[in-house]
Amino acid sequence: MLDSFVQPFLDSDDTLDTLKIKFILGAFVWDAVIIKKNSEDEFIAAKKHILSKLQHIPDLESIIDEMVERKQEEFSEFGHLIMEVDVEKKSGFEYQLNVAVSIQQNI
Repeated sequence: MLDSFVQPFLDSDDTLDTLKIKFILGAFVWDAVIIKKNSEDEFIAAKKHILSKLQHIPDLESIIDEMVERKQEEFSEFGHLIMEVDVEKKSGFEYQLNVAVSIQQNI
C-alpha cells in the first residue's frame, strides 16, 4: 500500500537514497495522519520536527501537505501504522520495498 501511496512522488531518475527518503517520508506522513485523528497537537509537532530535520528538501512542506491530502482522500480506510520501511534498488527503476505494519489499526 505504501508503494501506491508514494508512487506519484517518485521519479524515474531517483537514486536509492532519494527513494529511501521518499518512502520514509511517506511512512511518516501516513502515520502522522492516523495520529492526527486523535491529536492535532501531536500531528503539528511531528510535522514541525520533520520540517526541521529535512530543511534541505525543496518544497517539503507542500509535499507533506499533498501527502496528507492523499492519505485522507484515497487511503483513509487503511489504519495500520507503518513501523519499518526498507528499500533496495534492483536495476533501472526497479526496487524492492519491504514494509512492516502494526497489527492493530487506528491506534
